[in-house]
Amino acid sequence: MLEIALHSDQRGVFQKDIAINQDISIKYLDYIIHALKAEGLITNAGGKKSGYVLARKPSEISMYDIHNAFEPGICIVDCLTGDFSCKRDNKCAVRKFWTGLNSLIIDYLKTNTLEDIVNQDFSNIKKNILMKKTILIVDDDKDLIRSIQVILESQDFAVISAHNKTEGLKKLKEEKPDLLVLDVMMDTNLEGYNMLHELKKEQEYKSLPVILLTGMLDELGVNLVAGVEDEELFPNVRFQDKPVDPLLLMEIIREMIQKKNI
Repeated sequence: MLEIALHSDQRGVFQKDIAINQDISIKYLDYIIHALKAEGLITNAGGKKSGYVLARKPSEISMYDIHNAFEPGICIVDCLTGDFSCKRDNKCAVRKFWTGLNSLIIDYLKTNTLEDIVNQDFSNIKKNILMKKTILIVDDDKDLIRSIQVILESQDFAVISAHNKTEGLKKLKEEKPDLLVLDVMMDTNLEGYNMLHELKKEQEYKSLPVILLTGMLDELGVNLVAGVEDEELFPNVRFQDKPVDPLLLMEIIREMIQKKNI
């Protein structure tokens, strides 16, 4: 519920992303999602193939509601259930204590909402935001961006994205990322390469680590590898062929950022 409340947009939050971010299995998450949907707490954003969104505002969902999705009611000892029979019922000295404690727990869950938990978590996020490294991904393949984003965010990287040179340069100046992942082929065959050439002319971006992606070396007829390995012309640039393994890419990103910070 917290994952959906914090990260949901019009598309919703996808189950595979929740599993990665919360480090739980898809099989176990299936059970959780089914229970929350049955209780009317979450729903699909726009059909079966969309992500999940909250069915109500976070302020309208109590922690008691969430608990009830998995185990209706609160009963800390068996003797408080309505169908429990005990011959010592009238003589039990601690039954009143258990009843009072049970009521306190129920009241606490009912008076705390998902919004309260979100605000607590967001406060922690704001405290740690300066510690996160920001990665800018410029690529016209939205599926690739999403797959890389999920992996990086699960490892506490902040990720921003753009889909062409114009958007990329704008985000670069506004967000000042710690590393740039740049696709060579976008609206034109060498758009990313031209963007790299343009930004590396500026002193501000000479130390910016850049990972250049392409899977079309033979068709382009350009020796990009030799070009980007020229440290004088393109300092702090590394070439990576497509298709790229997001986990491998994450390791390369860590390596380049660590090298930058030495």
